[in-house]
Amino acid sequence: MNPHQHSTDARDALGAIDTVAAGDPVAVLADLAAIAELVGRVAERAQQDLASWATVGPHLAQARDQAASLARSLHHARGTLAYNMSLQAAA
Repeated sequence: MNPHQHSTDARDALGAIDTVAAGDPVAVLADLAAIAELVGRVAERAQQDLASWATVGPHLAQARDQAASLARSLHHARGTLAYNMSLQAAA
């Protein structure tokens, strides 16, 4: 794993995201929640893989928990936005 290449790839992917042009902000929030869930799974896997590094595990566990919280918040934001948009469309 090349951390520099990973960060470069992540920045390039982030630069390619245009949430306004995506057209559906609800879908954008769903995508962000899926990314947060993926980060949580990666952190959990890293915690398992690096279990012998006792000082690293708690930080990875915290990252996993924070990713889960972020995903939950994004799912709630998506649901709230979808609800508000449906009310606006009905008006």
